[in-house]
Amino acid sequence: MNQKELFAEHLRSAMEQKQMKQVDLVHAADQAGLKVGKSHISQYVSGKTLPRADIAHFLADTLEVEEEWLLGDASKEDFFEPEIDRSSLTDNKKPPVRHFSKSSKLDNVLYDVRGPVVDEANRMERDGTNILKLNIGNPAPFGFRTPDEVIYDMRHQLTDCEGYSPSQGLFAARKAIMQYAQLKHLPNVDIDSIYTGNGVSELINLSMSALLDDGDEILIPSPDYPLWTACATLAGGTAVHYICDEQSDWYPDMEDIKKKINHRTKAIVLINPNNPTGALYPREVLQQIVDIAREHQLMIFSDEIYDRLVMDGYKHTSIASLAPDVFCVTFSGLSKSHMIAGFRIGWMILSGAKSKAKGYIEGINNLYEFDCGELSGWEYCVNGKFPAFGCSKYVLKDGDKIEWKYTCDLGADVGNPYFE
Repeated sequence: MNQKELFAEHLRSAMEQKQMKQVDLVHAADQAGLKVGKSHISQYVSGKTLPRADIAHFLADTLEVEEEWLLGDASKEDFFEPEIDRSSLTDNKKPPVRHFSKSSKLDNVLYDVRGPVVDEANRMERDGTNILKLNIGNPAPFGFRTPDEVIYDMRHQLTDCEGYSPSQGLFAARKAIMQYAQLKHLPNVDIDSIYTGNGVSELINLSMSALLDDGDEILIPSPDYPLWTACATLAGGTAVHYICDEQSDWYPDMEDIKKKINHRTKAIVLINPNNPTGALYPREVLQQIVDIAREHQLMIFSDEIYDRLVMDGYKHTSIASLAPDVFCVTFSGLSKSHMIAGFRIGWMILSGAKSKAKGYIEGINNLYEFDCGELSGWEYCVNGKFPAFGCSKYVLKDGDKIEWKYTCDLGADVGNPYFE
């Protein structure tokens, strides 16, 4: 363990002992006249950097620990109570109170969109400040409503949702998703290639757990949706971030990707359209990533939850459609496109060279065996009728009001689903 990691471990332990959160240290620094932002504390806690001398002195004083110990120059025994020797206890002596700490597996797991920034926003709200929350893609608070037909279908089927559903999802829902995948030209997709989940977030976590061993590396875009980095880390892997350059329309830097590939690299993650930059990648950019994955025998994970929110005449291309000889896992759902984030409608699609990933697919199936079924209520609206609800490509602006328009072609052939 290097000094940064040791400092981070001591800092987290001292914060836990003092029952202080990151935002508490930010407030304390402000009162002490020091400029320490939430991002600085987050970097310290995750072991990415060491503080300046004045900041280290402030942290030690605030947390009431020795500065040398905090910086990793002394052992844990200088601060922590020794292990209890219960054999030496008598009836008249009680052991010290036992405290329960979080798992060390969470040491480098960060989720900043719901972390310290939300704590600070909640504090400001309690103080009377009106906060506009843009940290997560949650359409409902802004007045975007679910199509009536979706609500009707779910309400009509509620009595059929009392029991557990098949772990992989209802057949009708998976068939509709499979047909949509075929319209997107994903190769080698059948009904067994479709896995539904309680939102894409659950599926990202599951897909990382099935793939990564300790020390494995996975390429993730920077900036990224932080759940990818968190799930890869929690699974025991190492997230290696490749640059998406603002000066180049936020497109991935191919040379940076190539430099960061080694024998431990197992996969590359693509977020298209990208969250948080909003970039939509053209075919030539996607083809370059496919070529790199093919050359280095990498899996491709493609997060396409925003694939139907494409404006101004642009067209979304699924990277899997360009990679019939590369194993791809494509993620999507209806949380954003159909304004039903709370319904938790997500899926992942396995495509391409599945023969190269038999062991990984077995791992996915093993994890699904633990599940007693997804939230089957939503799956009843993902059927032959569901694909007829396309999300319009246009946003109408009336002053400060933004209105989302749905297309609804109820006459669509249920055997050939159509998205606008």
